[in-house]
Amino acid sequence: RSMFLDGNENAYLRFFALPEDEELSLDNGFTFQMWTRYAAEDNSRGSIFNKGTDIDLSYDGRNLYFIVGDREAVLPFENPIDTFFHVSAIYDPGAGVISIHARTNDNDLKSVEIAAGSEPSMLFADPFLFGRGRSVSGPYTGYIDEMRLWNLPLDSTVMARDYSRFIFGNEDDLVGYWRLNAGIETDFYDLS
Repeated sequence: RSMFLDGNENAYLRFFALPEDEELSLDNGFTFQMWTRYAAEDNSRGSIFNKGTDIDLSYDGRNLYFIVGDREAVLPFENPIDTFFHVSAIYDPGAGVISIHARTNDNDLKSVEIAAGSEPSMLFADPFLFGRGRSVSGPYTGYIDEMRLWNLPLDSTVMARDYSRFIFGNEDDLVGYWRLNAGIETDFYDLS
């Protein structure tokens, strides 16, 4: 089961980190992963994942965009109609790069990597938003599923091994895991 976001300004998920949740600071980099199926008919750019004004992952039916600080990586990726695809967005301050990886199956991985710029602000007051952004993107129209947030940049071996399988939720460095298979009305659960 997945969750449909209809592109309305009020159709999004929000997750707040508390100051004592040090693992959610993401200062040493992060990886955000999810399955999604884009459904906007007008190819509007919608924000999939956002934190504050410095982090935004969005899609417009033709390109994936990942903003970190003052840099934007763009990955040309036209998804087949009515098909889910997997996306991983990675910020690695140690290596000085940001990257996007997208695929519909094992054989069609597409990636882009660029040099990182200024460090993003990681304020605890800024919630994590799924389906809505605060920068250049509007609300997202489409299905979202199996969202994962890691407090480290994953390498390609781990991404290839785990992108299409369920994980337990107790993996090292996993700080957010939303399967979206279980919830009550507007509440969804973090299984990490």
